[in-house]
Amino acid sequence: MIIVIAAGLLYACFLSPTKIALVNFPSYQVSNIILSNDNRFIKVEEVGPDKASGLKNYDAILIFGPGLRLTPEQIKNIEAGGKKGAMVYTFVFASDIVKNNRVDSLQQEKLDTYYSNRCKENFRNMLHYVRQEFDPKKLTANRAEAPVLIPSDILYYLDENKYFTTAGELTEHLIRKGVYKKEAPRIAFLSGMTSPLEGNRIYIDSLISGFEKQGYNVFPISAITKRLELLKEVDPDAVIYLPMGRLEGDRAVKWLAEKNIPLFCPYPVMQSHDEWLNDPRGQIGGFLTARIVLPELDGGICPLPISTQNQHSNHYYVFDPEPERVGNFIANVDHYMQLKIKPNKDKKIAICYFKGTGQSSLVATGLEVVPSLYAFLKRLQSEGYSVEGLPASENEFEKLLYRKGNLFGNYAEGEIADFLKNGDPLWIKKSEYEQWAHEIILPDQYREVVEKYGEAPGTFMTGTAGDEPALAVACLRFGNVAVFPQPKAALDGDDFKIVHGAGVAPPHSYLAPYLWAQKGFKADAFIHFGTHGSLEFTPGKQTALSKKDWPDCLMGAMPHFYYYTISNVGEGIIAKRRLHAALVSYLTPPFMESDTRRQFDELLQQIERYHSAPENRQNAVSLKIKSIAVKMGIHKDIQLNGDLSLPYSAEDVSYIENFAEEVANEKMTGRLYTLGTPYSKEDILSTTIAISADPLAYSIAT
Repeated sequence: MIIVIAAGLLYACFLSPTKIALVNFPSYQVSNIILSNDNRFIKVEEVGPDKASGLKNYDAILIFGPGLRLTPEQIKNIEAGGKKGAMVYTFVFASDIVKNNRVDSLQQEKLDTYYSNRCKENFRNMLHYVRQEFDPKKLTANRAEAPVLIPSDILYYLDENKYFTTAGELTEHLIRKGVYKKEAPRIAFLSGMTSPLEGNRIYIDSLISGFEKQGYNVFPISAITKRLELLKEVDPDAVIYLPMGRLEGDRAVKWLAEKNIPLFCPYPVMQSHDEWLNDPRGQIGGFLTARIVLPELDGGICPLPISTQNQHSNHYYVFDPEPERVGNFIANVDHYMQLKIKPNKDKKIAICYFKGTGQSSLVATGLEVVPSLYAFLKRLQSEGYSVEGLPASENEFEKLLYRKGNLFGNYAEGEIADFLKNGDPLWIKKSEYEQWAHEIILPDQYREVVEKYGEAPGTFMTGTAGDEPALAVACLRFGNVAVFPQPKAALDGDDFKIVHGAGVAPPHSYLAPYLWAQKGFKADAFIHFGTHGSLEFTPGKQTALSKKDWPDCLMGAMPHFYYYTISNVGEGIIAKRRLHAALVSYLTPPFMESDTRRQFDELLQQIERYHSAPENRQNAVSLKIKSIAVKMGIHKDIQLNGDLSLPYSAEDVSYIENFAEEVANEKMTGRLYTLGTPYSKEDILSTTIAISADPLAYSIAT
């Protein structure tokens, strides 16, 4: 018995494992640290709030400082562990809640050096160091090697243990491996959050390998202080940035613009696969800001998710690439890059405009659509695009649009019948349509369409092509350019609500032109012309879209440009995020001087008299103000009483004055903007005065 007890004491004092608790570390980093451990005498565990009571039983407690929010039970048990002799240390940010314990300044420096130079080797030696320095059970302690110092700005490749300090070094490495392609386009791939040397990077490697298979030379970069310098050294044709904040401020934006380099911003999702698919919000909170909002300031496009974070059978969290999303993103980038290479005469462009039903005008906020669209087609023609058959005049073009590019309500049976017979529609056979739907739309999503609208081709805008049922699409073809109106996103209901989100699966007639653009026409680029359509409001997530979300599904991997008014930032952002659109802004209509102030001259004069009148005269002036206000109907607008026998109070007079000034100073727009037609000098002057008035007034007032 004595021998057994002695053996137990010997084991407990000299041979038992060092138990290390990880608190508040990101799940992916917990996995990286644990998987780097090669010592069976070191046991590393993540300890969350649900296991707080066990914290007092660990030999070392390592805490991740950023975003630290500890429960009272966690704090109590960490303090209890410290009193029992546990080492306690917080990385990155020191904590005001929990104090470090048994760690001197030299040890802190060593721990920070291991952690800040994140790689498998340093994580492994950091664990060895904790056992060696802070646990008396040293008979089986591995000697901790000195930290490997990794430069803050490196290039890397598929080998986790190798890095390079210049683009030339990486190029030589790629040549030796036989993967460098002379004269091939170069992609700079910048990771923005995790260190590429610490592991858990299958999703990164899948992108590197995927682009290499597409024929690109890929230069992966991990940089903190010299991002722009390394980017310039690579001299890329495109930049892919896995964002965590902005790329490199405005100087990077300037460089990208000068070099005409597109910036693509995919990102990993910090949710499991199922959570991501089923969360209607997509990215929220800090991740929305860091991964989507801030990169938008740099001009980033294609904000597409590429991976999810999942717990594997070993209970560790790993960033798993989402194969369909990775493939979609690679195709998006490749199609954009092909636009730089392909001759204009061979590029196929699909253009979707917006229009009401029947003889309603083409619509877009603040834009003269027909002359602008015609001017755009003429510009394409002058740039060498194939636009054969474009009418010689804008007037002829407009007539053709209303004859062949019309839109119909489901009630207009006679007009539809005439159009199907004489309007030369694009006919999409049932077999073609269903094949494209099978390739593009997920089965559950297509089932929703069939359940609501019946089997294809449905009952709206249908006929036969040959002997087969078919869908008719209003579409004008000018050489390699196809122009069509966006169909209604639902077949019944209020038009405004339909445009801003019908909340149901779109009908066959809506899906058909988008499927045709992808599979039948094979568009090299897709353009939504004007502000705004309904596709960005069809059902699905707000951000981090998947293929099951209608906006992403129907745009596919086509490069997408949206000609959008500069005055509607809010809804433009929706189009950018849900349709991965590159927004091209057009000007607002010019502002013109308003005559509204003259209507308020008499009222404002009386208000000025009121302010300067002695107190015993103010009631009389107030009654005159009230008489004018009631005559103009202002009292109803701002809900004041209209009894002409009772004067307004000083507060009421001030309320009327503010209302009158606001209306009198309201900005008015003149004619709509037309693409290619510059403002006149008079328009520039009146617009400048209008948009400068408020800032000047506020600056003087303050």
